Amino acid sequence: MGKDGNVGLDASARPLHTPRSYADYAEKHGIFDLMHDIAKDLVLNTPADPLARIVEFLEEPATPKIFIQGPIGSGRQELSKGIHAKSNAVQLEINEVINAAVTLETPNGQAAAPFVSAGNIVPNSVLVPIVLDRLSEDDCKRNGYVLRGFPETRVQAVALQAAGILPTHVIFMEGSNLTSAIQNIQSRVQHPETNAVYSTLHNPPSEDVLSACIPIVNGPTETEIRESHQKFEQNLMAMRATYLDSSISADTAEPMDVLLDHVWKILTTKKQTAAPWIPRVYLIGPVGSRDDVFARNLAEKYGIVHVQLRQLMQQAIHAKASSSAVLAKALGPQGNGASQVPDSVLNGLVETRLSQLDCQTQGWVLTGFPGNAAQAQSLQDAGHKANRVFILEVDEETAVQRVGGRRTDPLTGQTCDVHTNPPAPDVSTRLTVHPRDTEASIRTQLQSFNQQYTDLSAVLDAQAVHVDANDPDENLVMNIIDSHLIYQRQDTIAC
Repeated sequence: MGKDGNVGLDASARPLHTPRSYADYAEKHGIFDLMHDIAKDLVLNTPADPLARIVEFLEEPATPKIFIQGPIGSGRQELSKGIHAKSNAVQLEINEVINAAVTLETPNGQAAAPFVSAGNIVPNSVLVPIVLDRLSEDDCKRNGYVLRGFPETRVQAVALQAAGILPTHVIFMEGSNLTSAIQNIQSRVQHPETNAVYSTLHNPPSEDVLSACIPIVNGPTETEIRESHQKFEQNLMAMRATYLDSSISADTAEPMDVLLDHVWKILTTKKQTAAPWIPRVYLIGPVGSRDDVFARNLAEKYGIVHVQLRQLMQQAIHAKASSSAVLAKALGPQGNGASQVPDSVLNGLVETRLSQLDCQTQGWVLTGFPGNAAQAQSLQDAGHKANRVFILEVDEETAVQRVGGRRTDPLTGQTCDVHTNPPAPDVSTRLTVHPRDTEASIRTQLQSFNQQYTDLSAVLDAQAVHVDANDPDENLVMNIIDSHLIYQRQDTIAC
């Protein structure tokens, strides 16, 4: 502020608009989450040289760090194998980790040896350092790990946290009853050559492998299984509270293949963070897919802008734009819609609308566009790349049934559906059918969409979500779209 009290050229007094490219870059590279993770790592490790630690942190690969919690016989070993097969994360079991340290005679292994030889429980003061040593080895740093059987208590979990061990996911094997656990343990067999262990209930091997396996007779006793279940139930609430943000519930009553599929979907779903995110959605679908219905629902629920190509064309006609004659012909009774309008005209309409302040600050959902690869590429080149892409799929007969019943009353201008909302008899005689709503036209539109989609899909994001829009229940389809709008899936475990 100047001496005369005027603000003058003080930029802080003016509204500052961050360029769209800045936000796009931050979102693409996860800058906000990265800053959060760096700050959390510094606070946990309190390094003497923060800058050196930041460099070290950035050089570390993002790997899965998974704990599987569950009583004996809950299927945690089978689940661990399934996750390992999909991610190549190192499988670790707490007793095997202890025995390996004792065998290798590491300093901590030597401290644990007397307890192991006496058949006693290794105290946390020795056990935690053994686990930390194993998790710091190169294979765990490089590939991540799946650790089962530890930590079992809040005290152990807090000790790991104090040492900077924060799991990306903690899976709780719930719903296992004592009877099923005993049956699971008794069903285990081992291959004498590979030492591979199988459960004939949860993950049975092929018949030729099974024929060579022998039953495991030295497994845990019923008493040990019962005590394991009691201990798990006693500590479950405290453990959940400790790992509140990373916990996953796994229903052990489900078949193992179903359970693994459920857990894997959660593991590969990107976690919600506090990073700012503005929805930019392509909702692409052929005639009869109800894309505008779902777009309106999204706009109302999340306060984003529904940008509809047909509405933009109508607005340009009313504003007497230079392209109004071409647009009016396309929307007229004998017109073929946007398909007969040059891409340059449509691109200009859409890009201008998406550049307006409400779309930039609130986000948008776009319907009716892009309709081909060139249009999609033009949008991306103009900086309007979507961060969510939904492809609505609908069968030809379903589309004909939905759209073929539309009629217009020439006196009132109102529309109705003769199948779902039939008009009064005196009104039905004067209803008209738009040329684009005839069965032949609908089938032609669907064919055109399918032809264009092959090239269009090559430009769209590989993470596009294909949604079955045939279901007559709009709420079910909307729930699918809604869930993918909030939670983003990826091919690898979200770390």
